[in-house]
Amino acid sequence: MVEFVLEWSIPKLGSVPVEIQIVIHPRSKILMDIDNCVKPILDACQDAGIFDDDVQVQELHVFRGKPKKGGGCTVMIEELTRVATETQLG
Repeated sequence: MVEFVLEWSIPKLGSVPVEIQIVIHPRSKILMDIDNCVKPILDACQDAGIFDDDVQVQELHVFRGKPKKGGGCTVMIEELTRVATETQLG
């Protein structure tokens, strides 16, 4: 991941709150638990210096994509600029 970040000049976000969308592309049509893939992806992004700590992730969206030979994932990370509000129900 570090090499990819350097090669493509991926910006470093530092310590700002972030929103992340992950599309998991399984190796085959066999169903898999996509939640097991999330932590290693976030750790790799942190290790590559994209953000300082995965505690900055305020929103996380994970989707199952179409199977792809060898598997893979697409990760989109954006600075979270909107203010989150908490609504209490009941």
